[in-house]
Amino acid sequence: MAMRIVSRFISRRFSSGGKVLGEEEKAVENVYIKKMEQEKLDKSLLPLQEVGIATLAAAVGWYLRSNTKKPEKVQD
Repeated sequence: MAMRIVSRFISRRFSSGGKVLGEEEKAVENVYIKKMEQEKLDKSLLPLQEVGIATLAAAVGWYLRSNTKKPEKVQD
């Protein structure tokens, strides 16, 4: 969280070329920065989603195989 705030401050400071930004300019830049952060987050979560789907499929297969009826052994 702190790194995000620091990176936002630094990127805002250098992207403005040293000039003081107006309120509208700050708002536009904040929207852009949030959009870029969301895109990075989505890209980083994509492999985790794929692993989650594979894990779910494996769990369902394991569950279905464990429920098959096994013939009961007759004890004498």
